[in-house]
Amino acid sequence: MTELGQPTDMGSASALQAQMWAVDRLRGGDAGYLTCEVLRIEGVVDPVRLRRCLTTLMLRHETLTTGFRLDQGGLLRVRADSPGGELQERDLTDTADPTEAFSELVRRSLRQPMPLDRPPLLRWLLGTTQTTSYLAVVLHHIVADGWSVDILLDELAALYAGEPLPTAPAAYGDYTRELARDLADGSLDREKAFWRTTLDAAPIESTVPGVGLRQSYRGDRQVVDLPAMQLSAVTRLAGRAGVTPFMIYLAALAVVVASRAGTRDVVLGVPSANRVDDRYQGTVGPFMNPLPVRVRMTGGLTGLGLLQQVRDALLGAIEFQRLPLSSIVKEHATPVASTLTPVFQVVAAQRVFATGSPTFGGHPGTRMFFATGTAKYDLALTFPQEHADRALAVEYDLGRYDARFVAALAADYLDTLTRLLDDPAAPCLTADLPPTHDRGREGRVVRRHRGHPAVVQGTDWLSYGEIEERSSRIGAALQSRGIGNGGTVMVDLPRGIDSVLASLGVLSAGATCIPAAPSRSPERSAGLLSTCRAAVVAEHHAVERQGSGGCAPAVPRWCLDDLLAGALDDAPGSPLPGSRMFPVNDGDPGLGSVLAESLGHRTAAGRQSHVIQPRDRVAHFAEPGSEAGLVEISSALGSGATLVIPTRRLNDPHEYAELLTQCTVALLPGALFAELAAARVTVAALRRLDLLMVDGDRLDPKAVAQADRPDRRLDEGQPTVLGHLSVPIATPSPGADPPAETATSVDDGDQVQERLRAVWAEVLGCAVTAGTDFFAAGGDSMAAIGMLARVDGEFEVAVAPDDLFDNATFAAFVDRVRDLLMIAGAAHEGVAAGSSP
Repeated sequence: MTELGQPTDMGSASALQAQMWAVDRLRGGDAGYLTCEVLRIEGVVDPVRLRRCLTTLMLRHETLTTGFRLDQGGLLRVRADSPGGELQERDLTDTADPTEAFSELVRRSLRQPMPLDRPPLLRWLLGTTQTTSYLAVVLHHIVADGWSVDILLDELAALYAGEPLPTAPAAYGDYTRELARDLADGSLDREKAFWRTTLDAAPIESTVPGVGLRQSYRGDRQVVDLPAMQLSAVTRLAGRAGVTPFMIYLAALAVVVASRAGTRDVVLGVPSANRVDDRYQGTVGPFMNPLPVRVRMTGGLTGLGLLQQVRDALLGAIEFQRLPLSSIVKEHATPVASTLTPVFQVVAAQRVFATGSPTFGGHPGTRMFFATGTAKYDLALTFPQEHADRALAVEYDLGRYDARFVAALAADYLDTLTRLLDDPAAPCLTADLPPTHDRGREGRVVRRHRGHPAVVQGTDWLSYGEIEERSSRIGAALQSRGIGNGGTVMVDLPRGIDSVLASLGVLSAGATCIPAAPSRSPERSAGLLSTCRAAVVAEHHAVERQGSGGCAPAVPRWCLDDLLAGALDDAPGSPLPGSRMFPVNDGDPGLGSVLAESLGHRTAAGRQSHVIQPRDRVAHFAEPGSEAGLVEISSALGSGATLVIPTRRLNDPHEYAELLTQCTVALLPGALFAELAAARVTVAALRRLDLLMVDGDRLDPKAVAQADRPDRRLDEGQPTVLGHLSVPIATPSPGADPPAETATSVDDGDQVQERLRAVWAEVLGCAVTAGTDFFAAGGDSMAAIGMLARVDGEFEVAVAPDDLFDNATFAAFVDRVRDLLMIAGAAHEGVAAGSSP
């Protein structure tokens, strides 16, 4: 690796490069933007000869020796004096599995960050046996896209074979200068107008709700083979409807996302090669521009109608593809998700190779599927281009989904595609979905996809379809034992998925459910149990036993597993006729619309249920058997949301905060809220919620303040100047704790907020919506950004760490924010000495 000593200035970085550089800074230089291409070559490659070819290739393409340096004029591309480059060799002859051994070498390389000021930003790996070679290139997306990798491999193969290369293509720097000029002189005004119109009132988020809440940028991949008959049917329908096969794949994906998210308005991402000018067809660089494709499935829209809409939307996006995504976001007036992938979180691409499979010295090479271990989007589906390639690759974020969820999602996609191919004249959506899910809409019937997670506890979860089927089986088993209308059953299970499942099973039988509560006295529990017809317990075998002394009354006690298996009767349990615990996309509302009333908490749950959205995640930390616990269950599942259950008993504020950070909604009794508001770590977690209800009343989460925080005076410290916006690092008075936030409202505050949000949109390609107080700085670290203090007539953005920051982390965050603002064009005014958190 060559450190920049006397680099050559190559001009400003492109908007896409500036965005990736900013993300790299915010995430602490992790390996999230590294990618790779791996070849298996049927023959032995000469490493000495390969090194000579690599040197020629590095000198041919300027981006391969490009690094990045921040200057007062913005982010600059700089080129090292030496081409550098490295080829890591590994003899695989004595390994038991050469393919796996080389794959592990690539995985290790993908886990090693590439500092962006130390080019070259790529690595070459070579593994050999006596008959086979493995070649991999690992690089940072800031210097090359997928099309560029194909160019590199094709030219490397030609050099290895001694073949002449064509004339050197236009430089990537020419492209960045032309784009900057066109953005400045109005040449792209038509593109801006198109995207403003296309994304007007678009949904804030277009994703598939999963088992997790937040992106982790750690990823995995599943590969599914598309049936040959299905591929043939795709070709036939494409010819009949006047569309491409990819448009059919995209239409089916839009239906899946819409049905899973409970909406008719979906925005998907489609990567564009963005090489409109033929001069750049052979240029290596990050040209790729992900484009938003918006699909609106109005009532009664048929599959054929959907295909035409997808065709028009995709062709329009391609026609106006030159406008960078960061500029598209700026033109998008509607607030977008505060994420590094705004506007869309699900991406569809087609495997298109710029060249064929390369051959090295007569030895053919074959591309190998390889999971990088990272994820840039929630979901990224890559579809085949030809019949010979039947693989559908699904890359997913491990913070949002697990392998079981993605396998079910892939099966759902194949079913949806089959329905579209079998009957394209049928309505594309079978459920009566509302156009949006607005908070505060009363009286709506919630329909939730059967595959959507209903309850989550750690890594375990059940979908609405699974909990529907299992609770119905429990209800049928109870009815077969004479438990039905008018009966009362105690659920004596620890808080968890099983206790929720058993409670719903009792309700589906028409009985009354009394959950056991650990805080009840033995006498009180015995008194309640004596009024019950039976109890559901967590034993491994079904028993009917009498109380053996003490205060335990003699009532039948049945094991949950046996109820599910139907072992308590001659015939296995089966779903109750006409009974539906929850409304799903392919059924009638049934009991789901009256779930809160069935639990006997119509007033409390009903007041809260109508403001919870199906994509929400509701925290379940109230004690089993308490009214608050029943309200949480009924409000979450009656609204089609996900109930998140802790994996252990909550004993201290940090455990409460851990659960809250996995949720968007908390429904709290007043006493518990007061307890949580007394600790800074839980206050920070509460402020990140989308919805907070206390004793049935809705509160603004951002207005939550620490209840027991003493008055403190903030001594004005030396501000850290961030361009035109300065950041004072406020220090508390001696003996006082550091502030959780610092914010002073001023009359012109909206202008400063708009300016800061514009900075995020410019640099990150994502907007910070009004009222957002937190911004992720990598991992779980968050910074409280208090907008608007005025010092000496200047607006400032007051920033102070919360409990999730240590001083070193916060200092690094301030340093990154400074760099981001400088990239956005703010003049660098220096950094005041002596400022520290």
